Amino acid sequence: MVSVLIKIAPFFVNLYVPLSPREPTIMKKLILIFGLATFFITQPLKALDAYFDYNVFHIPGQGPMVETYLNFFGESLIFESVEGGEQAVVEITMMFFHGDSIIDYSKKSLHSATIADSVYLDFLDQQRFMLGYGEYVLEIQLKQPSNPDEVVTFTEAILVNQPAEGVHFSDIQWISAYKKAAGLSEWTKSGYDLLPFVSNFVPREMNQLMFYTELYNSTESLGENEPFLLTYQIERFENNTPLESTIGRQRLTTAPVVPVMKQINISEVPSGNYNLVFEVRDKNNIVVASQNRFFQRSGIEDAANTTDYTAALNHNVFVTRITDVDTLYAYLNSLAPIAGDGERSLIEQFQYNKDLDLMQRFFYNFWYSRDAQNPELAWDDYRKQVNYVEEKYGVPSKNGYETDMGRIYLAYGPPDVITDRPSEPSSYPYQIWQYFRAGQWTNVRCVFYDRTLLQSDYELLHCDKIRGEIKNPRWDMLVHQRDTPLHDLDRTRSNDHFGGRTQDLWQTPR
Repeated sequence: MVSVLIKIAPFFVNLYVPLSPREPTIMKKLILIFGLATFFITQPLKALDAYFDYNVFHIPGQGPMVETYLNFFGESLIFESVEGGEQAVVEITMMFFHGDSIIDYSKKSLHSATIADSVYLDFLDQQRFMLGYGEYVLEIQLKQPSNPDEVVTFTEAILVNQPAEGVHFSDIQWISAYKKAAGLSEWTKSGYDLLPFVSNFVPREMNQLMFYTELYNSTESLGENEPFLLTYQIERFENNTPLESTIGRQRLTTAPVVPVMKQINISEVPSGNYNLVFEVRDKNNIVVASQNRFFQRSGIEDAANTTDYTAALNHNVFVTRITDVDTLYAYLNSLAPIAGDGERSLIEQFQYNKDLDLMQRFFYNFWYSRDAQNPELAWDDYRKQVNYVEEKYGVPSKNGYETDMGRIYLAYGPPDVITDRPSEPSSYPYQIWQYFRAGQWTNVRCVFYDRTLLQSDYELLHCDKIRGEIKNPRWDMLVHQRDTPLHDLDRTRSNDHFGGRTQDLWQTPR
């Protein structure tokens, strides 16, 4: 996934305080970090170069609020002549599904600023929805009135978890700029208008990391007007080691909602993967709440890490035994299911420059970053899984790891439950996989189907929770597409069929 850094449109530049002395510039391409694992949370939409993210906050006495963010890449949109220059318009439709029911809905037209110099700046949409606790599927439809035939549809699983008893945090929101609020708007929180930063990738140009979160239930848990200590720091993602220069502390007093807006100087933070971590400690120095958020930094090079890597490479040369360029290139391609976005981009570049030494170094660093003690063993274990996937899911036109089933298997391991329906009446052959845990997600279900009827290359049709995987509330309709018309866009279930068990098996795979 390629992420962009928002370039603030003129009507924000005049109103907001930038985060750092140097104004960020547009990033059309992800800055690639050699050997750097990437785990983005923000999701790319498919056509308009729009990027989506969301956070969950809580309003006392009302319940949870889901705040959605869309960042539109200006150069990908159609601008039309208006008085004073050019302007782009995007029609945004959002529908929250819970099962077959639409729980909330919005439709709006978003207008960009009027530009007069053909510099097409990015612009933002932010919306708020009051939802109950539970699991939802958000369907987003985007189109421009100037091009009504092109409709972009994107779905995302939205999890609104009921917080545990005691002190707890909201999600952490990245911020690119702020100003003191003159009134209430969709941008306002705790007396400030906050401009969201819709990415987990922090480029070299940004010297400050700014963020906002809220703390709830401190009065009920710690007492009224009681002091407590808030600590925050940046930790390395791989080993939770804190960066000393980023540690901050603040003494606060309990309240129904305690807003927290901070910024950390990251000018000396080297390239890498990190977590921003919050903790709340009571007067007895006991941690009573914590929260974290992942981000990737492109910064200064870490000389210590480079030295460690070079020394390690000299002592473990298993990659130097792979001397055939095509074999090594095939091995590199097989890493795609478990590689980060930056790593996948580098792997793709090797098809144009098959430099054996560079490929060996990348391959070694890939496994060294995952198991510094024995990278060769880590690769051997993974290669066994690749061989199994090749035998189980490979087809004449694709390697096993390139199929949807093979990719999911390698990324998350073998499913705990597989429901195989090769010949259900009126449906394409389909399988439902259930994972009790897949990465950070629990009780994950994925449905695959085979439109060729050959029962070989099953396509991933819907995966209900994993961010970045396809989500389609109408998957049941598509499984039965042979005799179920799809023109009714409001329907999410097929007609009842003799022997049809898709919904039953989806709810309880077995």
